[in-house]
Amino acid sequence: MPPILTAILMSLLGFGCIVAVMVGLPGTWMFLALAVGVELTDTWWAGPDAVTFGWPVLLTGLFLALLAEVIEFLSGSWGSRVGGGSRRASVGAVLGGLLGGLLGTLALPVIGTIVGALGGTFLGAYVGETTGPNPLDRKAAVKPAFTATVGRIIGLVAKLSLAMTVWLGTSAAAIYRAWPF
Repeated sequence: MPPILTAILMSLLGFGCIVAVMVGLPGTWMFLALAVGVELTDTWWAGPDAVTFGWPVLLTGLFLALLAEVIEFLSGSWGSRVGGGSRRASVGAVLGGLLGGLLGTLALPVIGTIVGALGGTFLGAYVGETTGPNPLDRKAAVKPAFTATVGRIIGLVAKLSLAMTVWLGTSAAAIYRAWPF
């Protein structure tokens, strides 16, 4: 297949992976795995001079994907702390988000993952604030739980933004290297 067609096909597949990220699937990781596979196949098949993306581009994509995961993972905790939540609420937001995402996936794959993660973040922070040595009353516990959920939403948007950056960067590199000029 001509290199320009490979670049265009990878760009289209990358867009599909961005859609996967939008619905809570690991699209960035799927795309990076596919891109590494293409890069290794090019090197093996056509020799070390055949480059589709380039290893620096792929390593940058890996770094951005890891950063996106860390931001998404910690965003609920950060949101809880911004809302005046305790350490217990922050831990509850993280654990609740993980458990809610897993249960949401089992109940309704794809959309349930996002709804479950957001609901779990709220519930985890809320339970964290209303239990323990210095519990808040139910009404006061809503603010840290709500800000934890908003933080989680911000984390999801940041993850999507970084996934789009990986997609656009790798697509631009592939098209630039394949362009017949």
